[in-house]
Amino acid sequence: MSRIILYAMPVYLPIAEMSVSAGAVVLLGIVVGFFSGLFGIGGGALTTPLLIFFGIPPVVAVATQTCQIIASSTAGFISQLQRRGIDFKIAGHMMTGGAIGAVIGLGIFQLLRMLGQIDLAIKALYMVLLGGIGVSMIVEITRSYLRRDAGGAPTENRVHRWLKTLPMQTEYPVSGITISRYGPMGIGFVSGILLAILGTGAGFMVVPAMIYFLGMPALMVTGTSMLQLLVLTSLAAMMHALTTHAIDLILGALLIFGSVIGTILGLRSTKYVHGRPARLLLAAIIVVVAIRMGFELVIPPHDPYTLSIGH
Repeated sequence: MSRIILYAMPVYLPIAEMSVSAGAVVLLGIVVGFFSGLFGIGGGALTTPLLIFFGIPPVVAVATQTCQIIASSTAGFISQLQRRGIDFKIAGHMMTGGAIGAVIGLGIFQLLRMLGQIDLAIKALYMVLLGGIGVSMIVEITRSYLRRDAGGAPTENRVHRWLKTLPMQTEYPVSGITISRYGPMGIGFVSGILLAILGTGAGFMVVPAMIYFLGMPALMVTGTSMLQLLVLTSLAAMMHALTTHAIDLILGALLIFGSVIGTILGLRSTKYVHGRPARLLLAAIIVVVAIRMGFELVIPPHDPYTLSIGH
């Protein structure tokens, strides 16, 4: 009985100006943290939509979830550091591009907020982002099944070949690849923009891009992604705290508590999860969330107008 009461206990969020169930928010953090540890992603692409479904204002959801991503990324980074699964050189180049992207992204965020279109933009971008990622994952997994059934081997993609022709060719001995540093910087740049606007470093896109575009070995991708995500998210959180003032510390603390537990569980579950079926399940979840976010754009609110009395 006490556990049920604790789960249903309402907590007031001062920045969001609303009350939520503490247990529900912690559970959300556990679920997102689990996927973060299992797939090497920050989980932000799921956190913001789910917070919006809870009724959290999109601006507060975007800014606050950076705290949760920092927590889950820190736990994952420490684990990967112990396993020596991090390419610091690639991560450094990704962070260079990401810092530039984060500054530009925050400028776009502030502009949309001034125009009064930030809530609409966040929902629309998440719908497109999640829908595109989910469908792309399903297509890629289906093709991999077909190649396996046909006995064919995967071929080197065009982007990877193109990056080998660009200037600034750099050797990354830890990952065993030689490629233009513009590749990691470009991925980091896009990640930084998305992180500032949407509160997510788009780990769902960064991880596959590091594998397919850069040609990194899968064992090095998770830790490297965690490191660059940790640094860029810390930068984005600091900028949001100084400019938008939309970080709700109570909401962030609940998410962090859950995400740390979930990340540890996810990391321990990696050896029990088979690759393609797990990715297919994740892709299906992403598509469902994208569809639900689309409904947020077309279904009118219950109370489209509010009345405030001035003093």
